[in-house]
Amino acid sequence: MKKHIFIISLLSIVFNLNAQDIPIAGTVYQMQHKYLGDFDNFIEVIDTVETNDYDIYLISDLKGSKKRKILKSKTSKFNVSIKKKTLKKFPYLEFYSKKEYSYKKVKIDSLKTTDNKIILEKMPVFTAKPVIYLYPLKETQISLKIDIKGGKLETTYPEYKNGWNLIADKTGNILNVEDNRNYQYLFWDAFIKFPSEHFNYTSGFFIDKKDYISFLQNTLGKIGLNEKEINDFISYWLPQLNKYNRSFVHFRVNDNIDNSVFLNCNPKPDTEIRVYMEFKDAENEINRKIPTQKFKKIERKGFTLIEWGGAEIKKL
Repeated sequence: MKKHIFIISLLSIVFNLNAQDIPIAGTVYQMQHKYLGDFDNFIEVIDTVETNDYDIYLISDLKGSKKRKILKSKTSKFNVSIKKKTLKKFPYLEFYSKKEYSYKKVKIDSLKTTDNKIILEKMPVFTAKPVIYLYPLKETQISLKIDIKGGKLETTYPEYKNGWNLIADKTGNILNVEDNRNYQYLFWDAFIKFPSEHFNYTSGFFIDKKDYISFLQNTLGKIGLNEKEINDFISYWLPQLNKYNRSFVHFRVNDNIDNSVFLNCNPKPDTEIRVYMEFKDAENEINRKIPTQKFKKIERKGFTLIEWGGAEIKKL
């Protein structure tokens, strides 16, 4: 009898310990990046200010495979309680600001009960409208995943559920198995935090507004895009370039967007052409000189994957 009482008491203690709440409190700050200087001589200045524009999530891992919102902020100060047993499934917290596109992931057991200082790291570059075309030699079942380093996938179409499962044919038509609908291309966008060195351009183009169309047609053709892909590219980017009478343009070709975005495609394409355009206002750079970018045309052979996208680079 005494033994049974001891076991029950022990189980009660264990249960109570697991049921205990862990208090965590502190202040959330927004990191602000400012880039000063010209295209090839950027200086990054960092400052922090208190912010109340964030939410707090429990997440299962650093990839955020599973998440659960536990607080919508109303002030820069936060105070949450987490049950010990929750840590088994959700050992991390994510502080995320959708408005500022910034976040911070921290392991819960590394935090203090009070006076934590959480600094949200802003992703200053928006990778806008990358689209992916697939041209297998015959109807093929394809799985495609996007691996982003130092950033966060935002919008996808069709919906991205830990990857896309697709059936594509040689005409470029894509059937998304999940919703049984046909698509001309796959859409995604993301916010990516690049180091300041990313903006130190050593080559590129200064283009006047009257030359935007001919410049894009010629340059994209030289890289290896076909007429449809060029038309899609220009119809999206021309209105944005037209905001400026003169722009600086730099292309990243098959460099995984400066080693930040990797495509895992199965089966593996025989040819990949990934074009990412960065541009910025250069109306005050009339006399600016920079070496012209050179491109070697990529021949499209076998199963071909094409991706184009880009971003407007702004001084913050």
